[in-house]
Amino acid sequence: MIKWMILLFSMNSYSAILAPFALSNYLNPTDVGQLTASSNLSGITYNWVANEYITVHQNSYCRLDSNLDELFCGSLACGDCEDINFLGLNGEFYEYAIVEEGGSEGSVIIVQSPISTHNLRFDQVDVQVLTYAPTAGGDAGEGVAFDALNSIFYVCIEDPNMQVLSFTRPANSNDATYADGSLIVTESLSSLQLTSLLGANADLSSCYFHEVTGRLWLMSHIAHTIIDVDLSGNLVDQLILPQGQVEGFSFNNDYSELIVVIEPNNHQIYFASVENDTVFVNGFE
Repeated sequence: MIKWMILLFSMNSYSAILAPFALSNYLNPTDVGQLTASSNLSGITYNWVANEYITVHQNSYCRLDSNLDELFCGSLACGDCEDINFLGLNGEFYEYAIVEEGGSEGSVIIVQSPISTHNLRFDQVDVQVLTYAPTAGGDAGEGVAFDALNSIFYVCIEDPNMQVLSFTRPANSNDATYADGSLIVTESLSSLQLTSLLGANADLSSCYFHEVTGRLWLMSHIAHTIIDVDLSGNLVDQLILPQGQVEGFSFNNDYSELIVVIEPNNHQIYFASVENDTVFVNGFE
C-alpha cells in the first residue's frame, strides 16, 4: 500500500495524525448488535478530545465512551437531525456540525457545546444556522462532511434526486443562507453521477471527507454500501454493508475501526487490515 502523510509545521516542529485506511481495508465485521437504548439512530461522530462518541437520534443525542458504552442520552431540541460531525475545540466549547432534515429549508447547524456540561440542546446554546437549499419537495440533507484544510462543508442529499452540495464555512458566526447570497452553494456531485455509481433507486445516508485523498466516502442504505469517490464522480473503492438500514459511520481514535450505525439502534464494527498501510492527516470525523 502507498503510505500517505501530511506534516503540520509550526516553527521548528511538526505533528502527524492518523487518518482512515483505504476503504476496502476494513474487513471482518462484527455481528450486528445493539448500540444504544434510544431508537431512530441516524448518525455518529468521534470526539477525539473527550475520547467519546456522539450519536444523533432525530430529536435526541447520546454520549458513548471509547468502548461504545452509553454514558448519557438527552433531548437535542431538533426537528429531525440526521448526521453529526465533530469539528474540534473552540475556546471552552466542543464544536459540532449537525445536518437537519425536514421543514421547507435544509440547514447545517453549528453547535458550540460547553466542555463542562456537554450540552447539545439547540435551544440552550449558541448555534449558527447555514441554510443551503429549499427542501420542501423532500430533498433534504442526510449527511454532513467537513474539509478542515479548506473550510468546506459537504452535504449529502438523500433522494429522490441524490446530490452532494458544498459551501465554504463563513469566517464569522452569523447565520447565512442561499436565499440572500450570504451562503454560496455549489453542486459537487450530481444526481446523474451518483445514480451511475449507486443505481437509479439508491439514496445517500451519510458522508465523510478524506483530507489526504481529497475524496468523499458516501454511504447508501438502499445500495448497502460505502463508496470512495472523487469530486469528478469516479469510483475508487467500495465496501459492501449489511442489509439493514445503515445511516451513519465514524472511526475510533486510530482509525483501525470503522463503526457503522444502523437504524433503529444497532451498529457493526469493521476492522482495518493495517499491513503496510499507514495514513496521516490533520483531522478526524
